[in-house]
Amino acid sequence: MRAPLPRVRRSEYRWSVLVAATCAVGLASCATSASSARAVEASLGRTEAAGSAHFVRVNTGPGSAGSTMEGWVNFARSELSMVTYSGAPSSSTAVEDVRQVGSDVYDQFLLPPRENGAERGGVLGYLGLSRWYVRHTSQPVGAQVLLLGALSGAHKVSLVGRANLSGVGTTEYQVAMPAEDLSGTKLKPFTVDVWLDHRGRVRRSSFTEVETIRGRSGKIRFSTLTTLSDFGAPVHVAVPPQPEALRR
Repeated sequence: MRAPLPRVRRSEYRWSVLVAATCAVGLASCATSASSARAVEASLGRTEAAGSAHFVRVNTGPGSAGSTMEGWVNFARSELSMVTYSGAPSSSTAVEDVRQVGSDVYDQFLLPPRENGAERGGVLGYLGLSRWYVRHTSQPVGAQVLLLGALSGAHKVSLVGRANLSGVGTTEYQVAMPAEDLSGTKLKPFTVDVWLDHRGRVRRSSFTEVETIRGRSGKIRFSTLTTLSDFGAPVHVAVPPQPEALRR
């Protein structure tokens, strides 16, 4: 069974390894689809081979599902540093500062200057939200940033065409995902679009998921757009001082 697609925090843990697509009809179609699948399959390793990158992810959805994440990742050292804004980045939104060094993840939660009519200092002092907390994860930084992998079963990968992204020439591919029922949450069929540069590295990925939940009326739509740039830039993530173990 395919794992559920990301939400705000769920998006960090979605995918890890790609598998090749199968061809339905025609030798020419088979060759094209197989070639596209190989390119997408190799993109994770080729992106990580760059050593590091800057990334921005925009999640859109109902209520608190909307967020913007921005940060740096060092694939070679397994380090990540990012800031997550609740909604669009501004001085009036809650912020989460996240750092990962190896298997250790450090979190610091910051409220906006005024939250629910209270001064930030008083709220933070009472709740202890300004402290750093540490937890452990088995998820590599590449899987959290790239969101590519774990396509279970046979999926069709198609070549879409060429596109220029901020002055960088890319090739766009589209991965077809099937419908699925995950414990009462039904996912409609959708597509994942991936843009690769001339070195086969991921420059952008995008998808929109539409789901219905048993017992609830209406459909829920979630979208995720991830953009990568500045490959190979120096990135070093510092371990926060005196973090506390996160209690669950």
